[in-house]
Amino acid sequence: MYSIIATRGERKHEMNIDITTLATLAAGAGAVTIGAVKDLLLKVAGPTADQMGQDTLKFYRLLKIADRKLPDQVSDGGIHARVFRKTCENARDFDDAFAVEYFGGILASSRVEDSNDDSAMPFIKKIEELSTPQLRLHFATHYQFAKASKDNSLSLGYWKTFGFRMDLAPLGKFIGTEDSLAISRLIEGLATTGLIGTDYTISSNGEILGYKHKSLSENGVYVTFKVDGLRLFMRALGLRGIEPDVLTSLANLHELLSSDLELDDLRLTGNLFKIPYTSELSDLATELVDTGSKIDSLQSELEDAKSELDDAKSDLEERGNEIKAIVNRLDKIKVIR
Repeated sequence: MYSIIATRGERKHEMNIDITTLATLAAGAGAVTIGAVKDLLLKVAGPTADQMGQDTLKFYRLLKIADRKLPDQVSDGGIHARVFRKTCENARDFDDAFAVEYFGGILASSRVEDSNDDSAMPFIKKIEELSTPQLRLHFATHYQFAKASKDNSLSLGYWKTFGFRMDLAPLGKFIGTEDSLAISRLIEGLATTGLIGTDYTISSNGEILGYKHKSLSENGVYVTFKVDGLRLFMRALGLRGIEPDVLTSLANLHELLSSDLELDDLRLTGNLFKIPYTSELSDLATELVDTGSKIDSLQSELEDAKSELDDAKSDLEERGNEIKAIVNRLDKIKVIR
């Protein structure tokens, strides 16, 4: 990739140009043909020029993915320059098809009428921070959960109380490692970035890693979901401005993904599960309400007792005054005598 700096007054503008574009621009000047420029670039740059050609193909693939995800109603406008530049750079640096899929979705979801929305930058940064196995793990968990949610006709917002359990072996094959400890560390990384819940569990032949709960005994990987992780997946699908709740009711999930993705390899078996701590929290909430009622009752009894004590104190003061009056009368009688 070559950089050309154009100066306009005191301002400088930098533009990155690949081999094909550079050759076309040079040939356009009328001096030589495109082929001659390419031959010269290959002679001077060697294998680097070939790499530029590969970068061009990657850029084309990114645009094709983004085009597939673009909403039909978008005709005018464009994409913020920061978002466009960063997605293109990352599409060049990432070889994994699912990573390019994510960046294509980011690109498509960033197309707006005023071309002035760079809200995708935090999502790009999150993708950059993930390793390829972590990104595949993020895709696998959210894709399977969305598919299972749709197949079971779950209501909106179901993700807040349900998680998903996946068999360990096929998941490990998909992400590139079947070692339970390695998968645990990958999940921990996703949890640290806020893309899945911290209450994950890996159960393998009696060994439990992560969040331990007695009801999660079946072998597999248990994950729960966070709003940031769901939003990233929605962006990867090319969707923006839609609440994550909609993920559980997407009817066109496959239409939003590239046809050349190896989804047949994602033959994960698993099932939805009720998040254990939600029922525990519900029980605790019930106990808290009962305790609150008891406290209110005790407070009422305390107030009644205080009222009775005040009445008794008042009676005692009256008795005291009566005794004082009697003592005074006795004293007067003694004086008379």
